[in-house]
Amino acid sequence: TVPSPFVETEVPPLTECLDSKRYAGIPTAKSLYVTLHDKPKLPLDPTFSNLVSRIAPYMTFRQVSYVLNSRPASHWQPFDLKRLRYVYATKKKVDEISESYG
Repeated sequence: TVPSPFVETEVPPLTECLDSKRYAGIPTAKSLYVTLHDKPKLPLDPTFSNLVSRIAPYMTFRQVSYVLNSRPASHWQPFDLKRLRYVYATKKKVDEISESYG
């Protein structure tokens, strides 16, 4: 006989299954947006600028676009801005390609 497939009706979110230490140092989207909108006339703290550029690959295309458009280029550290723009361009290309497949 063929065993019946396993069916799980209630599955906890992955964030509840993994050790919380795994997420230490990773900001929430809310905290990112709060920091981006705090003191909009001043350049971003270099540590925050670097953090955003490092987590950008894990963000959605819309999030990266929003982050880039929320502050002038002069507010970012040069290398971080370059990385953000690279991630943006890559995600945009992936988005364009995915539109061609159905």
